[in-house]
Amino acid sequence: MMGNRSFSNEYLKLFVMCKEFHCLPYEGGYLDQPAIYIEAFEIIQQTINQYQANRNRKGVR
Repeated sequence: MMGNRSFSNEYLKLFVMCKEFHCLPYEGGYLDQPAIYIEAFEIIQQTINQYQANRNRKGVR
């Protein structure tokens, strides 16, 4: 289980860096990126969206 958490942390770090610097992990466009990164980024973004929606629904800012 700890190994999976380590990979998850790496994907999360990469996601944050890509968002912050407005770049992709590899050269090229969206379709040039490794599928595992795109899948991980989509899951992370969906989780963030769900969390924010729940907070908004509760009126927490």
